[in-house]
Order: sequence, then C-alpha cells, then structure tokens
Amino acid sequence: MKTQEIFLFRKTRESHSEFRLKIPNSAVKLLSGNPIFNKRKSGFWILRGNEEVRKTVLDLFTSTYHIHEYVDDEIFQETHIAQTELKNASTKYAALEDAIFEFTEWLERKGYKDNTVSSYESLVRPFFKHFPDLHFRNICDLHYLQFEEEKLINKDFSISYKRQLINALRLFSNCFGDRFHLNLNKVQMPHREAYSPEVLSLIDIQSMINGTPDLKQRTILACLYNLGLRTSELVNIRIRDIDYDYQYLKIHSDGKVNRRLRCSDEMLRKFDQYLNEFSPSHYLFESKDGVRYTERRIQQICSAAAINASMKRKVSPAVLRQSLGVHLLRKGVDVKTVQKMLGHRHLKSTERYTYGITA
Repeated sequence: MKTQEIFLFRKTRESHSEFRLKIPNSAVKLLSGNPIFNKRKSGFWILRGNEEVRKTVLDLFTSTYHIHEYVDDEIFQETHIAQTELKNASTKYAALEDAIFEFTEWLERKGYKDNTVSSYESLVRPFFKHFPDLHFRNICDLHYLQFEEEKLINKDFSISYKRQLINALRLFSNCFGDRFHLNLNKVQMPHREAYSPEVLSLIDIQSMINGTPDLKQRTILACLYNLGLRTSELVNIRIRDIDYDYQYLKIHSDGKVNRRLRCSDEMLRKFDQYLNEFSPSHYLFESKDGVRYTERRIQQICSAAAINASMKRKVSPAVLRQSLGVHLLRKGVDVKTVQKMLGHRHLKSTERYTYGITA
C-alpha cells in the first residue's frame, strides 16, 4: 500500500515558530478536538508555537504517515515508516506548495478578494505540476507554450481560461521577481470572447419574486434586481445602511466603488415589512442564529426561485444584476447613470451591456 505523505514547514521568527501543515483528507479526522488546529488557509493548517507544537504533530501522525519536515525551506528531517523513492519529487512538491502559499499571502496583501486568490491558486498549481521533473523556479516561457499546445489547444479550453491562467502566472512572476524565470511578457494575451450578457425578461423576474413564498427570500431577490447589487454587496448590508429620511441605501463594495443607491418608496416598504417580521440584529440578512448570510446562500435562493418559476435555465444573482443593466439601457437611461448605479469602476464594463439591448 502506498504511504501517504504529510509536509510540515517551519518558519523561524524572533519569539516563536510558525508551522504550516499539509495533510491528506484522510488525516483530518485525527485533528478533531485538538485546539491548536483551529486555523486553515490555502490548504494549510497554520500553527504557532515551538517544539511542543512539532512534538504534537509527530505524535499524531508518525505511526501512520510519512512525514517531511522543512525548516526555512530546507530539509530538516524525514520520519519514515516505509521506504520512499520519491524524496526528490517530494522536495520539489514541498517547495512548490511553500511558494504557492507565499503567493496567496502576497495577493491578500495586494487587496485581492478570497475568491480571486483561490481561483489564481487553483490555476497555477496544475500548471507547475505538469512539469514534475522541473523545479518550479526553472520553468520559463517556452514551457508555458508547451503546456498551451499540449493542454489548452488539444483540450479546447476557453479563451477566458487562457486569459485567467496568463494573468495568474504573470502575478506569480511579479511576486517572486528575479527568483523566477517565467514572466510571459512576450506571450500574446488572447482576445476576449464577444460578451453577451444573460438577460431575463421582466415577466420572468416577476415570476421568480412573486413565486417565492418566503418574505426574506423575496426581499433578497428584489434587492438583486431592483438595486442591481452584487452578491458580496448584498450580504454586507447592515440595518443602519438604510436611510428612510433621504431614501437611499449605502453600499459597501470590497475593492469596488462604494456608493449610495436611491431607493423607491416600494423598496423601502419591502425593507420595512421584512424588518418588522424578522428583526435581524446587525446585518440586513441573517440566519435564525444571527449569522450573516453567505454568498453561497444567496446563490441557492436565486436558483430555487428560478426552479419555482418553472424556468429551464440556471439563474445566478449576477443574471438579475445584468438584466437590470440591460433593462435600464433599453429604456434609454444614460450609460453613465447605469455605470454609477451598478458601481462599475470603468465605463467599458457598463458599455458591454449594450450588446443585450437588441437581444
């Protein structure tokens, strides 16, 4: 039976050590109930401490797993329970995982959102693993062209995927600078595919909202369409962000354009009715336990509403937002007014919706 591997990275600090633990899913159950395993990030368990932390990890896993230990990126010790022929490959893998972790931290410091960080991480990892005989620092632009020919062209990946991969690898190169040979500056970025926004008819949207029996969910759907909110903006609305006197809603947009949206009398009545029945404590949309709704929960509500309305297509919150943009442009609303309402930083983002005016 193949021995499963665990990687323990140790970074020395002035007063303590930081440990990053990479374990297979089968080992997670061994962590249950142990208070030191309480923070996970980018696939690593983050631990702080000194020799006692290391001893705890070894005691948990030595009898079952093959453990690779690294201190400040150098091999420190390997605890074997079976002979392995993959030491060099494991060392390269450990260096790659350490670099990806550093990359994700660099992106977070730059202000990238969690979803974007996770997306870039999932793009760069399979790219580097495509070259198992090479250390990731020795991979260059020629290797990317080889990867594109073997994987992208033959597998017919979308232009969007190619663009995201190039962007992710260029950011990875910027993170490591001269320590990394790949830069892709001479690799041509593929042109964007013609954008055609997904648009629902007003009848379909009304069917989704009116066909939803739950008042909270109807209010959520109304916010998505009537106000053109992003899912991330919706879940961050606080009760105090609603101004009944001046009839506006303050929108907090992480990394985007914060703005105030004018609310109609009808929308304010919806808020009032909803608040009187559910009485959330802080955020506008909370669970029964007082926990803020997640973006995933909003997506589920939107999908369920489409099914209840007997719609055969999948509908996401973004489709409701795009539909509002197109509907406003069809009515002759100025594109800059729509840009301001939707919180687009660049006018080009709003102008893409004009493709849906004649649809």
